[in-house]
Amino acid sequence: MGDAGSANPRKGLVTRNRFARSLSNMGEEDEDTGQLRVLLPKLRKLIEKEGANGEQVLYAVLCNKINEWGKVQGRLLVLTDQAVYNLSANGLKCKRRIPLSYVGLVTASEASGQFVLHVPSEYDYHYAAVSRGLALFDDEELPFSAPLDEILGALQYAYAKAHAGQAHLPVRKVFNDGKELSTIVKKKKDSALDSEEGMLIQYQRGEDDDDTD
Repeated sequence: MGDAGSANPRKGLVTRNRFARSLSNMGEEDEDTGQLRVLLPKLRKLIEKEGANGEQVLYAVLCNKINEWGKVQGRLLVLTDQAVYNLSANGLKCKRRIPLSYVGLVTASEASGQFVLHVPSEYDYHYAAVSRGLALFDDEELPFSAPLDEILGALQYAYAKAHAGQAHLPVRKVFNDGKELSTIVKKKKDSALDSEEGMLIQYQRGEDDDDTD
């Protein structure tokens, strides 16, 4: 597998390493943060269609998703006060919605900027942080300089909000180059094999279906 954190699969969105400003500092936003803000009406409309009523968008960031074959795909990761959304890089299609209550753990590699979103009841996602994002709450909630730390902070903030401040999202940090992360990812096809119905779905869709989400 190549250096997934440095791959450039972006389509429609270009991100640089500048921190998103709060709503009160919109004049200081860079071009990329501005592009994310321009997308907000479409993101909110998509989430209104795909999710529950009244979800509040908290954070949006462009990431690299790494599938089980090491293929890197640009994705827009959006956090609301109820769920995690894996969207196409242009923000026009919802690939998957994960209720925050389903997320059990995040494993992260500081050296590579990669992280795994563990979803025990379904299947996991393996991402690489490539830029900072757009925070729709006070900047002071995310006082981080590194893109990975910012994303982890946003995940913890959203998780706590989804649980009315009564739960904390566990984050396990590993100190390696991230290659080992691929070995702890629960694959979609592994999840499908948990039931006979899942086996049928896998047969109908094909084993490379993970490329599409």
